[in-house]
Amino acid sequence: MSTIIFVVIASVLPIRKSFADYLLIQGDTFSAITEYWRAYYSSDSMSLRDEIAKKIASIYIAETKPRNALYALQKSYVRDTCFKKLYGFSMLLLGSPDSAILYFDFNRNYRGLAYIAQGNYREAGKIFPPDVLPLHRSPLLAGILSMIIPGMGRVYTKRYGDGFYSFVLTAGTGALSYYYYQYEKKKTAAIAFSLLSFSFYTGDIYGSIVSAMRFNYLHRIGFIHKSVKQYLKD
Repeated sequence: MSTIIFVVIASVLPIRKSFADYLLIQGDTFSAITEYWRAYYSSDSMSLRDEIAKKIASIYIAETKPRNALYALQKSYVRDTCFKKLYGFSMLLLGSPDSAILYFDFNRNYRGLAYIAQGNYREAGKIFPPDVLPLHRSPLLAGILSMIIPGMGRVYTKRYGDGFYSFVLTAGTGALSYYYYQYEKKKTAAIAFSLLSFSFYTGDIYGSIVSAMRFNYLHRIGFIHKSVKQYLKD
């Protein structure tokens, strides 16, 4: 009797896994993961369990759910290059490139991704050609540009509307300060507008630096997410 039960279970497992594969192809990832877990816990084969755990982890990574992927990887038995890749990608998506790079000793392109996540474009440039690297803006240059021409630092980071308004506010209040001092002889109003202009000026410099940092972050994260999904297919 026990032999018959074993044979039935053994015949059902491939069907269950194949059904999960079918659901995944159809785009029903939630149901696919559910079926994969059923196949995982129904199997006595360590190699099959390992394969399923890594499959589930790759799905979660593709859906940008790294914590779920790490949980699935805890169910894996073999710490091979596939495990390292998936674990490293999970750490990258969690924003821990220093931890991720420890698992990428076998692949220089993956290490390049970790360098980009660190903001280390010098090392990343040794792996990827310049035209492949994500767009980058210097926060220092953004600040200097806004020191020279208010709003120019924001234009440099492609925030054209912010750059326009920064220029208008800074130049406009500066012009009013000059007008009240030169023609109306109202020193109080002139001082008030000059202080207001100065606050807009310094605020724009700081805002341009922050804008450059945010520009780099968004392009860096977008590049990493896109690259991880691409490398998952390898």
